[in-house]
Amino acid sequence: MIAAVLGSAAGGMAELETLRTLAPVGAVYAVNDAAAEYPGPLNAFVTLHPEKLPDWHARRFHVDSSHKCEYIAHCEHPLVTRVVDYRWPGMNASGSSGLFAVKVALEKSEQRIVLCGVPMDAMRAHYNNTLPWFEVDSFWAAWTIALPYIKDRVRSMSGQTAMLLGMPTREFLTQTAGR
Repeated sequence: MIAAVLGSAAGGMAELETLRTLAPVGAVYAVNDAAAEYPGPLNAFVTLHPEKLPDWHARRFHVDSSHKCEYIAHCEHPLVTRVVDYRWPGMNASGSSGLFAVKVALEKSEQRIVLCGVPMDAMRAHYNNTLPWFEVDSFWAAWTIALPYIKDRVRSMSGQTAMLLGMPTREFLTQTAGR
């Protein structure tokens, strides 16, 4: 099965629904506002912004009152259930909450991951904001540093990450674990 990382870019939920028409999605790791509003169960709510968790946690409760997912961040916070380093060796800065969620999914032994709503494209604003995300350039270098760790197991539905990693092919979506 495929694991999806759901980011907060405009169109991310639609990309996840498109992915589900291509392959079974067995796990969803979502970040920030997307995690707060995703209408289904999550394997993990991942964020580099734990200071915003009280609001996101309250919003998440309204869409999934069972609240059984882990809350993962890079530092301690009362709502964080697990602390994980967001960097791979050689990284000195963040690659976004989306890349952090990829690291979390890989550490959970997910074999194939598809990014939905993680295009790392300035013109694809966050879905709850119409302004371009010009800060994206400050995060892009981390993706190239992380590439050796993610290139064989991660694909993307759109944007710069799809150009870097490739889009999910039928072979990628159907290969068995360990190949």
